[in-house]
Amino acid sequence: MKKILLITLLLFSSILIAQRQNAQKGQNFDASKVVGIFYYEENKAIKKIKIKQKDLKYRVKKAIISYNSKIKEISFLKNAELKVVTDLVNSTRVGSNRGALGDFRTRVSKVLSPIRDSIKSFEKRLNENLKEQLSKKQFKNWLLFQKRRKRELEPKAPEAKRRIAPPRRRNMGQRRRY
Repeated sequence: MKKILLITLLLFSSILIAQRQNAQKGQNFDASKVVGIFYYEENKAIKKIKIKQKDLKYRVKKAIISYNSKIKEISFLKNAELKVVTDLVNSTRVGSNRGALGDFRTRVSKVLSPIRDSIKSFEKRLNENLKEQLSKKQFKNWLLFQKRRKRELEPKAPEAKRRIAPPRRRNMGQRRRY
């Protein structure tokens, strides 16, 4: 019985140590996620928006496919720049020199901000197109779906930092009621 208990404790402690080491490794920077390059799955979006009419499904699917093709084009054209920024950020370790850090951030933002702006303009055009075609409730569902997809791209804090940080409030725009 003691041997089984000892083996169980050893296995459990080795698992905990392995998880802690994985959490300390951190995450790699991905410039394409930071810029906002992602593609919508047409059928999944239509299902989440809850569209029933065939002609409306066709128009929404066409708009999403058009958006995806424009994003693929941007991704193809700017792939080299994004790869350079990704490699640069992943290879550079943040030091205590604030001046160098500020200069580094400005160089990275000079490369990423035009790409981000072009993606936002295509996204704005897609939203305007869908707003004309969808009802208010369907458009609200679309915005929620879009927000969820963007949240998936955000980098997650390592597990140790998530435990220390206070929980985030989801509904920041609402007033507290006491």
